[in-house]
Amino acid sequence: MNNFTNQQRATSTGGRTENRLERLAYSVPEASAAIGIGKTKLYALITGGVLPSTLIGKRRLIRAADLEALISGRLERAA
Repeated sequence: MNNFTNQQRATSTGGRTENRLERLAYSVPEASAAIGIGKTKLYALITGGVLPSTLIGKRRLIRAADLEALISGRLERAA
């Protein structure tokens, strides 16, 4: 997860630099790819109360901060 916690990232386009906001949340396929686990395991972490997620419409999103906490061992099972 390169630059996962950075608020902004500079990108170069045609000799100029633009600031682009880092993503705040990821879909299940994006999140599983970002941390290197399968979608089934990610869903198991969500349903087991280990990884928080939210539904917006029909789309399930996982916050970038929660993914980072998961891989750094700072997330605890929900009570």
